Amino acid sequence: MTKSFYKCQISFKGTKYLGWQKQKSFSPTVQEIFNNAATKIFKSDDITSVACGRTDSGVHAFDMSVKLTAPFHIDPDGLVRAFNSKLDNEIKVNQISLCDESFRPTFDAKSREYFYLFTNRESLTPFESDLIAKFRGDLNINKIQEVLGAFVGEHNFINYMCVGSDPSSTTREIFSASIEKVEASFHSMIGEHYKITISGNGFLKQMVRLMVGVAVSYGQDKISLKDIESSLLTAADSKLAPVAPACGLYKSKVHY
Repeated sequence: MTKSFYKCQISFKGTKYLGWQKQKSFSPTVQEIFNNAATKIFKSDDITSVACGRTDSGVHAFDMSVKLTAPFHIDPDGLVRAFNSKLDNEIKVNQISLCDESFRPTFDAKSREYFYLFTNRESLTPFESDLIAKFRGDLNINKIQEVLGAFVGEHNFINYMCVGSDPSSTTREIFSASIEKVEASFHSMIGEHYKITISGNGFLKQMVRLMVGVAVSYGQDKISLKDIESSLLTAADSKLAPVAPACGLYKSKVHY
């Protein structure tokens, strides 16, 4: 029987999951749930899935590209319906298309985009606690935009990755980084907040959350621009700022 190869575009609310990547000792993960659904649909354990990257525990995604290798062919539209009838409510398959066996979701991606939602309002509404991060105190948004601009270009982001990851290179190129104010929306269930959007050719583990943490700390006058510029030149013994909370981070787009 000839194998079939699919490119699946999925989205998920990551609050209750320990990231995308299936783990031997930790559960649940999004990949685990996705693979279990595929096994039931194809009635076979001969299933593999490879995503365009990983996400941390609690991080969300609008566009997670996944290559699914299956033991036989099912029409893509029917496969979308089958997945969405078996997945958790927090995980949805938005689109599926056939792809070549050679398709590599990680290495074939030309750019990736994340956005980060946060507020410094005194309190969150009951509907946004898992979806928006909260930072206390006054924030200078102009200063946050200034430091986001300093991240644009090719830099060594060795100080913007978590301990335990071992990439072949820590150099990445940031194509754009900006912040905007977002008014209250969805009948005020989501209050006024800020949205940071960052696009690049690739990201290290926890890189975006560390960038946001540094930007917010600069906006709170806790660190200097010189500190940030130095952090992009040489490895440091400690991080400039705390890692921003996972709940505000969204993988928004992957371009091929």
